[in-house]
Amino acid sequence: MTEMNTEILCIRLGSINVISVTSPELACEFFKTQDVVFASRPITMGTEYMTRGFLTCGRIAPGEQWKKMRRVLTSELTSPAALNWLLRRRNEESNNLVIAEMINQPDVLQKAVKEIDMVVGKDRLVQESDIPKLNYVKACAKEAFPLTSFGVPHMSNSDAIVGGYFIPKHSHVIVSRYGLGRNPRVMNEPLKFKPERHFKTHEDGSGTTVDLAEPELKYMSFGIGRRGCPLMSIMLLARLLQAFDWIPPDGQSMIDLCLRNVGCTRRDRPA
Repeated sequence: MTEMNTEILCIRLGSINVISVTSPELACEFFKTQDVVFASRPITMGTEYMTRGFLTCGRIAPGEQWKKMRRVLTSELTSPAALNWLLRRRNEESNNLVIAEMINQPDVLQKAVKEIDMVVGKDRLVQESDIPKLNYVKACAKEAFPLTSFGVPHMSNSDAIVGGYFIPKHSHVIVSRYGLGRNPRVMNEPLKFKPERHFKTHEDGSGTTVDLAEPELKYMSFGIGRRGCPLMSIMLLARLLQAFDWIPPDGQSMIDLCLRNVGCTRRDRPA
């Protein structure tokens, strides 16, 4: 799309129109202004297989099953018991791009850990109620989302006009996280990992904060519109930073993020 100098592209795959978007203005129109039209998900053999018969909430169309699985996600998978179980599985490798970027910049990693220790301490796990005070952790998570490629496709449930373009019913619309987050028209130094860019000064000048919402969609981070995600990503990142010391694999000073499989090593943090 960069070579073609366009921020919206339609590719015809068989009978399906697949539309890729890297413009924040167009993304706003797709997923905010016309959210009702584009809130659905494509139903394919691949999504049926990945969701084990449409049993998850991330890749299925809105409906009773989606509502039920979203309640399960919120009430069960983010519970302290479930996350404690995750933290006990200490021998598994992580392929988390946020952690990898932070390992490559130890000063960023240490700032985040220090913030968690100051806000939460070492006697309990991070809770959702702590998130508003963990501004640096939020900034790190928000900065890392453009490192991924595409979000999960949305599907139009009717014909629509977006930005002057005709979008036929059943078109698959994909926002390129990487293209959106690395768009030089809207982002300064797009290739650098700079969490500080997300800090905003209060109107009264009393301090700074990091807003998880991105009303202008210069980033596509935690989901948008009716498919917006809960705060599980932030809380899980904070707990991983809280529970472990993170270092590159043996024999490496940094993690090569160009590799297909990103690896890192974690050690239990001393109490």
